[in-house]
Amino acid sequence: MKLYIDNYKGFVDTFIDFKRVNFFVGDNSTGKTSIMQVLNTLQNHGFWFDASLNTKESQLGSFSEIVNKCMGKKKYFIISGDFSDDNSEDKKTCFFWLKYKEKNCSPYVSEFRFINGDKSIWCIMNTETKVAVFTKQIPNDISFHDWAKDNEDYIENGDSISIPRKAPYGVLRSIIGEYVKSGDLQLKGRLKVPDIVSELFYIAPIRAAAHKWYESYQISYSSMGEHTPLLIKKLLSDNSQKAKSIIAELNKYGKESGLFDELVIEGENEEKPFSIEVKYDKMLLNLKNVGYGVSQVLPIIMEMLTSKGEYFCVQQPEVHLHPRAQAALGDFMFMAASEYKNTLFLETHSNYMINRFRRATSNSTKRVESQILFFKRTNRGTVIETIPIDKSGELIGEHVDDYLSFYIEEEMNMLCM
Repeated sequence: MKLYIDNYKGFVDTFIDFKRVNFFVGDNSTGKTSIMQVLNTLQNHGFWFDASLNTKESQLGSFSEIVNKCMGKKKYFIISGDFSDDNSEDKKTCFFWLKYKEKNCSPYVSEFRFINGDKSIWCIMNTETKVAVFTKQIPNDISFHDWAKDNEDYIENGDSISIPRKAPYGVLRSIIGEYVKSGDLQLKGRLKVPDIVSELFYIAPIRAAAHKWYESYQISYSSMGEHTPLLIKKLLSDNSQKAKSIIAELNKYGKESGLFDELVIEGENEEKPFSIEVKYDKMLLNLKNVGYGVSQVLPIIMEMLTSKGEYFCVQQPEVHLHPRAQAALGDFMFMAASEYKNTLFLETHSNYMINRFRRATSNSTKRVESQILFFKRTNRGTVIETIPIDKSGELIGEHVDDYLSFYIEEEMNMLCM
């Protein structure tokens, strides 16, 4: 997966090439959450219908809140990406490019580009009912970087064509794709959207607080983990080998982190409330009566253990955790990526977690493509310095010293005390 953004938030002309595990690191207010937000937005199926940047799941704000404040003369921002699946047999190219301008203080799509077969299609909205369509033949092996930046040699596909008034982006994309293919302006078949990743789980930086009792009825997924207690109950009530394996990994993290030895359900009747008890050796305590970090980390652990091949955006997974538990989380993240094949985007301030992940990398024969994305504030906005983690767990590349300078300076100051 790749992302290109220009004039979005604090970013100018920025490409990001994501790996299996991505640690978002940097000072506060350098744009880490902004990238998390756009990833969350792009993984929402509703986005591919109307291209809205403000939905129930993700709120990016008004146009003035999104556009780069350092580049005042620009009246647009661009969000573009590559969701091509390099592992699939047909290797479909799935590029998209959206240019937003302002209308009534809100962002709207003024231009968009996409690939249909062997053609790149560029659409410019002249009015609400007229769109100019340009096309260009492209090679099968065109890189996303070249495509996203290329705006030359497109050929106009006739005069502006009429489209339904205020037709959503997804409908326009399908109509115009059919038009370029056959000359027919009718929308045939189902609405076509990009082959985006199967699902992305966004986990908020502050998760739901523990309760003494929980209801047994089904609730939907919540980024704050409000559904997690019921998920734990169902898992602990399941006698299958798969459930037992997941429970073993859950308890393994609990012991290595020092957070718990085991979780126990009290009150298994489906029609009555139940409680989650935390076991330390032979002592049982209600989840509400133990350290806050336990309830904060459980949504992360449970979602990753019950998912395979999924995508996770997690803000501050280490919140309220002791350094020992943060370090154990590094081991867990390596396992979630290597064993469960999950792709992770982790916004973190925990060097304990990153260093333990690096150690797990060096101790394993399994290769997990991973990197630190170091967000750094400049006069032009934020730049992202990429620092790969090699198979021995070492940080490599030209930006390592820049990233480590703070930690080294702190250690030197301590030695000089």
